[in-house]
Amino acid sequence: NVPDYRLVLIPGLLPSEAEPRRAVLLELQSRTGVGVERLVQAADTPLARVDPYRAVVLEEHVATDRAIALRASLAGLHAARIEAASTRRYEASGALAHILGYVAPIPADRVADLQKAGYSPEGRAGLTGVEAVYESRLRGEAGRRLVLADPMGREVGMLGDTPPRAGSTVELSIDLALQRVTEAALRRGIDAGLSTVRSAPGRPPPVPAGAAIVMDVNTGEILALVSLPSYDTNLFDGNTDAQALDRVLRDPGHPLVDRTYMETRSPGSIFKPLVALAALEEGIATADTRITSNGYI
Repeated sequence: NVPDYRLVLIPGLLPSEAEPRRAVLLELQSRTGVGVERLVQAADTPLARVDPYRAVVLEEHVATDRAIALRASLAGLHAARIEAASTRRYEASGALAHILGYVAPIPADRVADLQKAGYSPEGRAGLTGVEAVYESRLRGEAGRRLVLADPMGREVGMLGDTPPRAGSTVELSIDLALQRVTEAALRRGIDAGLSTVRSAPGRPPPVPAGAAIVMDVNTGEILALVSLPSYDTNLFDGNTDAQALDRVLRDPGHPLVDRTYMETRSPGSIFKPLVALAALEEGIATADTRITSNGYI
């Protein structure tokens, strides 16, 4: 998790009279650089009419230097402020994308269900991979503050404070060094295979894709699990260029598909030892049994 800042507007702290309200909005435009049209729109959303003291996000992922400058600039103007939060950053994103998955803004079709579980509509949740499977353990619990406010919404006293509770730590069996070596080996294997394949006339070229899994056969632990092509999980933080997302979604290699388990493929000749072992165990064959294969059934 890394620090993240956002610029928000609190519609309920704007003057209700037209002229003073416009004067404050123009002052906010001058201090924040956010256009007055955008400020007017943010101050008059359906949610703002129902809950005028709920913060409306004007700008997300504000750079640290700009956040510090804005916090100083907005001193004395209660209708806008800089809020600090944290966001996920995936350092080994490509190598672990399919394993870790990602945390992202809650999709509209899941807001109602997750609100019942205590999430806010502007919250984030694990949507794929380990982030999704262990979401309830990883997320922890939000803190709560009960404050006394004046009629203008300004805080004048603290009535109660429940600190937040950190989520649990999840430790995987994945060996990161082995994961990277496996990824590199798989890339070499894919390139070597493609070098021997020629596209048939009228057919699209073969997709450079594949999967590799390394398991400890004594424990069943997965030590490396690679699916290629992969993707950058940071693309789904809610602040990504739409074109970058579109390129991932349109990629013929379907990088969002985890080929270690999401596709059905013929196992090929590597499956023969399993059949042979079963035949030996059942007494159907012995170590001296010979089978003639003509390459077809």
